[in-house]
Amino acid sequence: MEEDLLQAVIKVENEIQQSIKAEKKKAADWLESVRVSLAQELQEKKQQLLDNHDQSLEETCQLTRHKAERDISEVNQMTEYLQNIPEEVLQEVSEYLRVILPDE
Repeated sequence: MEEDLLQAVIKVENEIQQSIKAEKKKAADWLESVRVSLAQELQEKKQQLLDNHDQSLEETCQLTRHKAERDISEVNQMTEYLQNIPEEVLQEVSEYLRVILPDE
């Protein structure tokens, strides 16, 4: 009787150990699948950020290029305007400046 009871306890203990082992494996497998899933999600987010960065950089470059071209055009127009001011106008401005600015 005692031996039967001891055998039954040993059998139950072995079953419990097997169950614990199976649960540990199940938990380890689940953790690995979560790790893989999160690693993939992280990689996708990283790629999305890189794509957004590249797009923003390209847009900024285009806007900056366009502004620079517009500024250069305006400077060229102003230069042309200043170069084409008639001599008489420049003389009048020169005389006006002599009147309003004190002699040094």
